[in-house]
Amino acid sequence: MKAAAHLWFRFFLLPKVWEIFLNKAEYVATISQYDRKMLEELQQVRSNVEQKQNDLEQQQSKLSGLQETLTSKRDELNSKISSTSGELANYQAQLDRAKAAEEALKLAQNDKISGSVKSEAQNQVTQPILRITRIKQIQQQTVRLIKIKITPRI
Repeated sequence: MKAAAHLWFRFFLLPKVWEIFLNKAEYVATISQYDRKMLEELQQVRSNVEQKQNDLEQQQSKLSGLQETLTSKRDELNSKISSTSGELANYQAQLDRAKAAEEALKLAQNDKISGSVKSEAQNQVTQPILRITRIKQIQQQTVRLIKIKITPRI
């Protein structure tokens, strides 16, 4: 046993053995250092990905809110269009009646009917025309609102 220990001792005293041993130790240290560097880079990449994912989720949440707002505004405009269209049809009927009254007034003027009939016919014509003019202005404003593009601000 003493002889075996002596052989091992002599073996480690050889310079070539020490050179191989130190080269392997240096190689292991280099690999370990490289592994640590790669692990740090992986952790940094993972952190960046998580941050970007959180940012995207926040943006998606904001965009969802804006989409809901846009949808409700569109529905509101559609209901205004519907009600305005109904009012417009009503005023169109009044305009038709006013035109008929105007024709009657012209006939009355041609036949030289009394002045009281003329003023009443003029009132019947003027009032619906003013109402229809106002409704058309409202409808034009509504159409302009619809044409405006609503751009979300993030």
